[in-house]
Amino acid sequence: MRREILRKITASVCSFGSAVVLALSILLLLLGIVFSRSYFSLLTGGDYKGEVEKEVLGELESYAIPGGLPQDFFNEKLDRELLRLDVDRAVTAAFGGESVGFESFKAAAGKSILDYAKENEITVEAGEDSTEENISRLVDHCVSAYKKFVNSEIIKLSGAFSRFLYPGIWVWVLAIAAVAGGLIFATLKIGGIAYLRMALGGAGLMLALFPAYMLIFRNVSGLGISSASMYALATGIIYSLLISMLVFAAVLLVLANIPYRRKKKSEE
Repeated sequence: MRREILRKITASVCSFGSAVVLALSILLLLLGIVFSRSYFSLLTGGDYKGEVEKEVLGELESYAIPGGLPQDFFNEKLDRELLRLDVDRAVTAAFGGESVGFESFKAAAGKSILDYAKENEITVEAGEDSTEENISRLVDHCVSAYKKFVNSEIIKLSGAFSRFLYPGIWVWVLAIAAVAGGLIFATLKIGGIAYLRMALGGAGLMLALFPAYMLIFRNVSGLGISSASMYALATGIIYSLLISMLVFAAVLLVLANIPYRRKKKSEE
């Protein structure tokens, strides 16, 4: 009797430990995937770059008329291909812990404005508070706006978090997964299939509760981010994690409830 009670207590402890460690290993795995360079390239793909392009144009156009330029000046002069390449360069730099500059855009913007002045016979004078200085100031404002969206804070923060995770996260995932495997094996040997079901179901519930709470009771879309591109990237990261956790949770809960055939006593 006492031995049976001890066996059940040990199986329960192993089952709970298995659930916690298994859920933790899956969570670390998902973090490693979502904040990997390759997955982040998907999040910053064509749709994201389209949003960046719209915001950059909107910001540049706000400088056009005060700077003495036609309102659609930058719509015609902005190099879309360069912008998309610069987004990729910003992501690469953020994930590599490097700085990134936008000299090509700065040079192109300056040349476009000077060409416009020449075409319209505007004299570009040097000196303090001159036409040349005003053009230089306008170019600086344009570069600042360009950098704000192309190399957004979300990209820089995500890159910093990825560098914090890598490459050690895969070692942690393998180590914790190995511990989870050992605990699951011990649970099965000590408590049998019933306790294994408890372990898998418990891990599934742990992974499901937080995403379900966030998706049902917390409006993830209400992040208070005014930038459309940054909002799209932030929600892309959050939804990727939450939905992936729910998928793994569903798989574990299904595994925990798969019907199995009981052996008849005469066969035992």
